[in-house]
Amino acid sequence: MPTLLHVDSSMRHEGSRSRALSAHFAEAWQQANPDGTVIYRDLAADPIPHLDLTAFSANFVADDDRTPPQREARKLTETLANELLRADEIVIGIPLYNFGPPERAGTTANPGYATHSANSASTTSASSTPSSPWHARSHK
Repeated sequence: MPTLLHVDSSMRHEGSRSRALSAHFAEAWQQANPDGTVIYRDLAADPIPHLDLTAFSANFVADDDRTPPQREARKLTETLANELLRADEIVIGIPLYNFGPPERAGTTANPGYATHSANSASTTSASSTPSSPWHARSHK
């Protein structure tokens, strides 16, 4: 069953051209893939926090040794990475504000979605049993 990851980042809901375009694509995709699944993430309504030391260090600590904030941060990282891994196709609605994308979409100042997802892929598990699907893919 095919999966589409649909991401919107415009702070505007009414009158947003990027949202209208990404919704148009998603609707056409659903018609072409009636048995498909759409994963939707709205970066304006549910912003992804900056990658901080807690989230980054959670990747180097076994799950049983993580603090509650590290567990929560790692859960978000794995959720975002799994959304990307599950997707066969991705549509991202990104507006331009003052000739650049919004911060929540992923810029130098706040990589957001991309950093958390790549963070999962670029680190190794401290436990002997990898808990992330990234590990399974890297060994194929």
